[in-house]
Amino acid sequence: MVALLLAYAVTGRWWTAVLALAAVPVLWGLGLAELLGARLEDPGFLHALKALGRDFRDWGGELARWWQETKRELRETWNDDKPLPPPSGSSR
Repeated sequence: MVALLLAYAVTGRWWTAVLALAAVPVLWGLGLAELLGARLEDPGFLHALKALGRDFRDWGGELARWWQETKRELRETWNDDKPLPPPSGSSR
């Protein structure tokens, strides 16, 4: 990336800067993989990582239940204020 940025500084070609910027997420991903790979041998870290995953899964389930209940309550409240019109063809 440094070489690409130096090439951009010397030549002024825009695509070298774009390539350098596109490499940043790749570098982040490789750094994360290295960090996790180094820590996976530690049983305490692996246990904490699994617990964090369970917490996120539980939080996602609670969020989904909250959203379903909120939608239901909003529909009920909306229908209480504005009753549904009678179906077409009724005697009303």
